[in-house]
Amino acid sequence: MGLVLWEVDAQADFMLPGGKLYVPGAEKIMANLNRLVEQVRQSRVLLISSADAHQPDDPEFREWPVHCVKGTAGAELVPEAPAARQLVIPNRENFVFPDDLPSYQQVLLKKKHARRL
Repeated sequence: MGLVLWEVDAQADFMLPGGKLYVPGAEKIMANLNRLVEQVRQSRVLLISSADAHQPDDPEFREWPVHCVKGTAGAELVPEAPAARQLVIPNRENFVFPDDLPSYQQVLLKKKHARRL
């Protein structure tokens, strides 16, 4: 496997009508997203995904509507976006990568607000 697919914010709050930061027309690409991720499911491509994972009091919400709060339906990937063998990497310093890293089809990077220095 030498190909990588980079998937960004394929989450309900962005992609589905009624989502907190819905991008108009985003749902129209979901069939194509599913076709691309199917290549991942068949172990032809590695999927690297990033996803918002905000706390309810995230400072970003001073500038943007509340969206993709951890544990809410809006923060979940749309059904077309995940692969079966998924490694979720939370945004924390003490995360330890598993020894069987090559066995995963998808690496999901949970991102949250970064403090401005």
